[in-house]
Amino acid sequence: MDPQEAVRARGGVARWSDLEGCGVSRDMLRTALRSGDLIRPHRGCYALPGTDRAAILATVFRGVGTCVTWCAARGLPLLRVPGEVHLAVPQNRALGNPRRRPVGEVVLHRHLPREGVSVLENLDIAALCTSPLEQVVLLDAALNRGLLDPGGLPFLRHGTEARRRWVVSSVDARAQSLLESIARVELREAGLTVIPQAEIAGVGAVDLLVEGHVVVETDGYEFHRRRDQFARDRDRDRQLALDGYATLRYASGDVLRDPGRIVEDVVAVLWRRGWFSPTVRTNLDRAARVSGPRWWSLPASRH
Repeated sequence: MDPQEAVRARGGVARWSDLEGCGVSRDMLRTALRSGDLIRPHRGCYALPGTDRAAILATVFRGVGTCVTWCAARGLPLLRVPGEVHLAVPQNRALGNPRRRPVGEVVLHRHLPREGVSVLENLDIAALCTSPLEQVVLLDAALNRGLLDPGGLPFLRHGTEARRRWVVSSVDARAQSLLESIARVELREAGLTVIPQAEIAGVGAVDLLVEGHVVVETDGYEFHRRRDQFARDRDRDRQLALDGYATLRYASGDVLRDPGRIVEDVVAVLWRRGWFSPTVRTNLDRAARVSGPRWWSLPASRH
C-alpha cells in the first residue's frame, strides 16, 4: 500500500507498526520521506506535512484528546486557549523514556481505565484544568448543542463535592454563548432572579431578563457588528423601552474583563426605577453572606 495513502487513512499520522501491518515496507517509507510526501515528527511516527500537532502528540503518546483539547476540537467555548495538548491514556500505560518524548507539550490524564472517552467523561475531566465557571460555560454549550444529555450531570465525579454541586446547579442549557453564561452566573450568584432567553412579545428572545424588568444583552463583536444586526438591535431596544423594560448592553470585553460590573449596573437600575423590592434586597444580602468574592472563577487547583 502507498505510504502516503496509508497515513492519510489513519487521520494524517501513524505509527510504524500500523503502517507495517498494512503492507508498507521500510524502503517505501524512506522513499516517501526523501520526497517530502511524509515527515517523521517523532521516532516511530510518520505524518503528512501540515498535520495538526495535537494529532501527532496523540499518536506519539498513544492517547486520545480529552479535557480542554477535546472541547476546543468541537468548538466549545474556552476562556483560555490551552497551551498543552490534553490526552487521555489508560491508568496502566507506562510513559517510557521521558527524554525521548515531548512531555512538555502534553498534559496526560490517567483517570480512565480505557482509551474510549465519552462526552460526559471529557467534560468531567475538564474540572481538573478549568475553574468552576469555565466548566459551567463548557457544559452550557454542550447541552445547548445537544452533545450532552442533562441526565448525566449528577454523575460528574472530578473536583470537590462542593464544586460539583455548584456546577450542576449553575448549568443552564438555554445559554446561547460564553458571554451569556458568564453574565448569568454573576447575576445569579449575586442573588438576582435571571431568566435566560426569555421571550418578550413583539421583541422575541432576549439574552437575560433580570427580576422581570431589566434586559441584559451580551453582544459578541462578530455577530453584532453587521449592519443589519446593528439596526435590529436598536429596533429591539426601542420596543423594550416602550414596553417598560430597561436594557443594558455589554460588549465581549466588558463581560470578560469585569463581569461584576454587570451586577452593579443592574442593581443601580432596579433602585433608580423603583423596582428594588424588599425581596430583591433580602436575596442580595443572603447571597453576599454565603458566596464570598467570586470563588467560582478561581483556578481548578483550588476547587
